[in-house]
Amino acid sequence: MSTALKIGVIIGYIAIISFIATYLGKGTKTFKDFAIGGSKIPWYIMGGTLFSTFCGGATMVAYVGNFYSQGLIWKIETSIYPFVQLCTKLLSDNPLFFLINSYTTGLAPSVLTYMLSTEVASTHGGTVKSDELGLPVTRTGLVLPCGASGRWESGK
Repeated sequence: MSTALKIGVIIGYIAIISFIATYLGKGTKTFKDFAIGGSKIPWYIMGGTLFSTFCGGATMVAYVGNFYSQGLIWKIETSIYPFVQLCTKLLSDNPLFFLINSYTTGLAPSVLTYMLSTEVASTHGGTVKSDELGLPVTRTGLVLPCGASGRWESGK
């Protein structure tokens, strides 16, 4: 898929959503109109919406709990490299950057440098920079490590 086609799809999607929002939002004058349809929505539609919203979040939490209890854990240390390999297949022909943020101390910046160098820079050139993420502790003046960040840039 060409870059122009991708941009066209995105612009078309935004245009359609904007048209729908403008068309359907003409009668919205107050927050009550926006939040609950000016009290004109039947109770079963409102109830269904609330139920679906609740089940969506509850279901996701339940799935995570089930995966964890069965030992099906996505460990970033072992799963990130195949994930990066899959993500590189989504890049355009001339990508500008590829960014990885890891909010775990179990993944070193040097590992991010290696992955980005072998999977992105080897194909597209450019430069790779990685560093540790940290939170400054004002009382001690030290930095509390909380993860790593790696960035590949095309240089274009």
